[in-house]
Amino acid sequence: YVMIIALSIPGSLLMTFAGGLVFPFWIGAPAVVFSATAGATLLFLIARSSLGEALRTRGGETIARMTEGLRNDAVSYMLFLRLTPIFPFALVNLAPALVGIPLRTFVWTTFVGIMPASVAFTLASNSLDGLLDEQKAAFDACLATGRSDCLLAVDLSMLISPKLLIAFAALGVIALIPVIARQFFSSRGRAPLV
Repeated sequence: YVMIIALSIPGSLLMTFAGGLVFPFWIGAPAVVFSATAGATLLFLIARSSLGEALRTRGGETIARMTEGLRNDAVSYMLFLRLTPIFPFALVNLAPALVGIPLRTFVWTTFVGIMPASVAFTLASNSLDGLLDEQKAAFDACLATGRSDCLLAVDLSMLISPKLLIAFAALGVIALIPVIARQFFSSRGRAPLV
């Protein structure tokens, strides 16, 4: 898992599900969070050192625009990017390195920010046994009626519900509240409360 993240190989979500399938939840969830954080940190350090200048040059104006916002509100933006799992994980590992986010900030916001999604996905895959049992029971009930068109199908989309994705989006918005408040108060000429 660490190497898949560090090398930006697609499949981290599958590895997260595998963590829940292979291990009990209390082992799988921490293993996923620690592995993903370690892999992200390796990629961050690689981007910051050997590849950083080349990537910054290729990023040009886009990187320059991101730099100010990320540096000024690094914690809020990092938590937002981590709590809303709609952004490519590899990009969220690279961009902070290119704009100069401190390593300590990167590591702890990554660890805390990926925890809700990692725990939820690990728990969902850990409960896959129940889903398989449910599907098997429905298949057996169908066969018992004498029908010949019975299918044993497992719909993995049942593990990721719209409610779960909305919850992650809400967590991401919560992470941006300090940034929004700072913008609001600075536009009104008052000192921010956050």
